[in-house]
Amino acid sequence: MANVSMSDPSKPRVALRSRSAGVLRVGALRGSALGALVAVLAACATTQAPADTALGGEWQLDAAASDDVPARITQVIARAEARFRQRVRNGYGAANPGFGRGQGGDAGGGALLPTPMVGPDFPQLRTHLLQILTAPPGLSLQVQPDTVTVQSDHLPASDYQPGESFVRFDEYGNATVSSGWSGQAFVVRHRYLGGGALTERYEVDPKSGILTYTRDLKDPTVGHVELKSIYHHA
Repeated sequence: MANVSMSDPSKPRVALRSRSAGVLRVGALRGSALGALVAVLAACATTQAPADTALGGEWQLDAAASDDVPARITQVIARAEARFRQRVRNGYGAANPGFGRGQGGDAGGGALLPTPMVGPDFPQLRTHLLQILTAPPGLSLQVQPDTVTVQSDHLPASDYQPGESFVRFDEYGNATVSSGWSGQAFVVRHRYLGGGALTERYEVDPKSGILTYTRDLKDPTVGHVELKSIYHHA
């Protein structure tokens, strides 16, 4: 799944894509806010791959040694739902005497009732979180001096050019994506227009040769979620 990079910060190119459908649209995007965001994200990591990196190769998931993604997502969704129900009770319960039957009427003498609080679509959010956070059974990583290619199983590959950014559309929404090296770790950052932020980190332990794939998500509804998956050379 080839990415379209932004080599000119003043006229960044945008690749809107779905993880399942590939590139949707490529066009020109201008704006001082996006340019500033690109500059900040590009400064978070270096652009050159370490000369002794062990990241490249074929990797197989060790599910037993990894976090249980469905269970964790079920847990954070349940907590978010509980918080929402508590807010509803606080807003429309006995502590709010301005609402409810008998608290006033309209011109026709009917009771003034509260407007129901509309909450997040938790089942849909759970589906989207599973789509972006589930670790693939297999990973293929290719490291070049100025490009890192990541392929999950047999899906189209994603090409990242450290220090450059592009805009991606996936199941979670529109995001500005940047990448770079932090020591031996390759880091990909997604800043979503809806307020969420996802950091993916690929790092090989030099002693054990184990690859740890970390996803760190900050979501406006469920809060902070960190997941780690362990891979061995295939």
